Parts: sequence; structure tokens; C-alpha cells
Amino acid sequence: MTPGSPTVFLLWAVLASLFLCFLLVHLWSYDRFKCLKWNSGRQPGAFNRLMTYTYILTVPLLLAFSANMSWLKFREGFVLMPSGQAAPKPVYAWSDYSKDRLLPLLFVLSIAWAFELVTHLEELTFWLFLLHQGPRKRDWFHSWEFRAWTAGSTAAIVGLPMTTLAARRDLDLCAAWIFLVGSVAGTVTTVWFLYVIGKFPAFIAQVKAGGAEPSVVVRLFRFYQLHMCRVVLRFFFTVPLIVLAADALAMGNHPVNRDPFWADLLLLVSGIGCFSSSALTLLIFFPRSFTQESGYVVKVSSPPSCKRRAEGRGLGSGRAARPPPAYPHYRHDHHPSTPKSVVYVHSADSPDVRMAAFEFPYPASIPYPASEFPTTFPYQAPAPSYSGSSASCSSERRPSSSCTSSSGSGVLPLEEHDARGEVADVQGEVPDVLGEVPSAIHRGDARWGDADIRRGDMERKGNGQRECTERLAWRSFPGDIGEDVPSPAAQRAQAPVPSAGEETPAQMHPYVSWTFWSSI
Repeated sequence: MTPGSPTVFLLWAVLASLFLCFLLVHLWSYDRFKCLKWNSGRQPGAFNRLMTYTYILTVPLLLAFSANMSWLKFREGFVLMPSGQAAPKPVYAWSDYSKDRLLPLLFVLSIAWAFELVTHLEELTFWLFLLHQGPRKRDWFHSWEFRAWTAGSTAAIVGLPMTTLAARRDLDLCAAWIFLVGSVAGTVTTVWFLYVIGKFPAFIAQVKAGGAEPSVVVRLFRFYQLHMCRVVLRFFFTVPLIVLAADALAMGNHPVNRDPFWADLLLLVSGIGCFSSSALTLLIFFPRSFTQESGYVVKVSSPPSCKRRAEGRGLGSGRAARPPPAYPHYRHDHHPSTPKSVVYVHSADSPDVRMAAFEFPYPASIPYPASEFPTTFPYQAPAPSYSGSSASCSSERRPSSSCTSSSGSGVLPLEEHDARGEVADVQGEVPDVLGEVPSAIHRGDARWGDADIRRGDMERKGNGQRECTERLAWRSFPGDIGEDVPSPAAQRAQAPVPSAGEETPAQMHPYVSWTFWSSI
């Protein structure tokens, strides 16, 4: 019998029409229908053209069958069953006009189904050929997979039309035999695809390890995902038809075929699975590359070798590390120097006091901004005394500063403060208490108090100046100095009040202010 209502076959016709439109759009976007030419492709031949044409012809054949079957079903109408339900008129009750047109439609269905089996059997055997390729390269046309496809395709192309021809005497059961043979063959092919899906991840890993291009690996992974979805849809296509065919050929009351709900539901699920799986097959047979269609070319960048990475870090043989680029200076000290500075003497003949463990944050390639560097120090500290001799030093910042000693030793050079951080000399005049430091350090028995300087946050003001708040924690220890050193806060309290327009030490550049106070 031919189960199903006219609405179900109308749905088949709609799905076939949509799939045909999708096929045309996809092939046009793929290569403007060039794949349909006989000599198209990298390896043109009869095999490729046979596979292309059998797959393309399946869609219009299914559309012709479903549309005409829907029209015939609507033309014959429904009958009232003894139970009071309305059901589609059985085939034996059809008019001669409809019966004459039913047999050609069944031949169309058998041919379309045979082409569909050829397509899916070729896909199965070809993936088996790739999975069993191994290190020894084989030829597809001389492999056992190709011979299996040849035998199966011949059986499908010959078997389904012959089944229709053999069952033509009983049109009521002819469709049931076609459904049974075609769905069983499709189910066997789908079950074999489960083996392909199980081996596919290892195959992708092998191709990736062999150094294949990323586009090839990505395409294989996409095929793997499409195959999994397609296998599920193939089961949706074949299993319901097996149920309908078995119920129609079985002896009895045919509960499935005589129930309008179950007959329509099974045919509806089968149609959705058929056309959906065929659409996924189209995406596998004619895969589009959206990257290439958009005009992009994927370039593979090899990872740097160990030798190249070592040379980049300056570890290569005979190659030094490149200096860091001269980034623009930002007035925030990311690497502050240690707040504890040790006072030491350069030499006995030149007792100028220097500061250790201090350097300016400016790199050597960037000059110090002259607009922010003060030229005079407003703070005037007492003149130092060195072992009975007196020295007077100018507090002005000039290119060649000097100190004059009254003991006849001549001029004592006071080195200029280098703006690049190479020399960090004490600016201005040093307190009197530092005069006793050299002898104490030379003797090695003095313990000098240290100043823990913790710099506060520097905030930019509206006029572009900076304010540096320094908190000094001063601790002095007894030693040979003789007396405690006054704290900087006490010395600042004794300092003269600056005149109008004169900068205070807190308004100076933060790093110059730090040097100034650390020299006390």
C-alpha cells in the first residue's frame, strides 16, 4: 500500500523544492556551476562525472515524485472507515487515470533512491580507503574499496528498478517493497559509517602530525562534525520506512499503516531526515572556503626555534642582547633606588662627599628636562670643616663649581651633578656634621645613622608642577661622632624663609629634592 496523507507528500515536495534552491545557490557560490562541466576538476574523468550527475539528478527526481504523489492523493481524496475515521483512499480504489500515473512515479522513486545509494556508498568506501591508506600509497581504482563500491552501486542501480518492475502487478504493495529494499540498504551503509566516525579522530591526528596545512586539518574536522550529524539524520530517514514497509508486508491488520497518525508521523520524520542528510552531503561533496572567497590567504608562521629564542635573549654564541628601546620618560619612578645611602669618601686628598646606591631614572639617551631642573638651591647649610681647615663652597649651580680651602691645599673640585644618573654628588653646601664622617669611616669604628626615606605619592598639579611629600624617619646611633645628628625636620625649621618667587625644597623636582635631603 501507499500510506500517508496528501499533506505529508506535500511536505516532501516543499522540502525537495527548498533543497533544490539551496543546491543551485551553493553550486553557484562554489564555482559558478563549473563543477558540472565534463572536464572540470583537477582529475576529470568518468568516475567524477558519474558521482556528480547521480547526486545532482537525485533532487529533481525526488521533487517530481513527491509533487505528483501529493497531487494524486489530493485528487483521489479520502474515504470513511468503519470506525468513523477519514483515511486516504486505498490504491486499489483509485481511478484508472491515477493508477496509470502511479507506476511511472514508483519507477522515478526507485531510480532516485538508487542514485542516492550510489552517492552514499561511494562516500563510505572512499573514507574507508583513506582510513586504510597506511604508509604504502595505494591507488583508488585498484583498491578493494573501489571494487566494493562498484558492486554495491551496480546492485542498487539494477536492483531497485527491478524490484519495482517485479512488483508492478500489485501496485498496493509495490511502494512497500521499494521502501523495504531501499531503507535496508541505506541502513547498512549508515551502520558502516559508525566505524568511519570512530576512526576519524585518530585519522585527523595522523594527518596533523604529518605536517598537513591548517586548512586541510580544519576541513577534515568539519567533515567529521558533518558526518556525525548526517548519520543521525540518515537513521531518521531509513528506520521509519523500514517500520512502514514491514507493517505493510506483514500478514495481519497493518496497525501502523491503517493509523493515520503513525503513518503520517513516520513519513514526515523520514522526509525531514532524507533531505537534511542530502544537504549535509552537498556540503561535504562541494565544500566552500569562506576564507578564500573573501580574498584572504592563510599563512602559516612557524614557531621560533630554541636557537632563535636564545639569540633573542642574548644567549646566542657571539651575539649580545640588544639594548631596550628608548621609551618616552614618564614621571613615575617604577624602579626607585634604595632609600638607604652610604656616605663614603672618594680619596683623602679630595674629601668630597658622595652618595652611593642612587641613580636617576632617566636613561642615558634622554636628556634631563632643563625646565624642571633648578639652578639654585634656596637652602643654605653651614659650611663644612675638614680637620681644622675651612672651606667655602658656592651654592650656585654652574658648569665648574669649586671649593676653596684655607689650608693651602688649593681648589677642591666639586663635580657637577650629572643629569643622566652617572654621578650623584651632594648639591649645595653640606652640613658641618659631615666633616667628621671621613675620619670615622677610615677608622672603621663608626656607626652612622641611616635615614629611611619613604617617598610619598607624586600628584600632578594644574600648572604642571609636582609636589613630593617626604617623610623622614631619622635614627642616630652613638659613635665617635660625638653628638647626635639633628633631624632634617629640625634643620628645615632653622633654615631661612625663602623670598617671594623662590622655590622651596618640597617644590623642587622630586629626585633633586630627594638628593638634597639625603645629603643632610
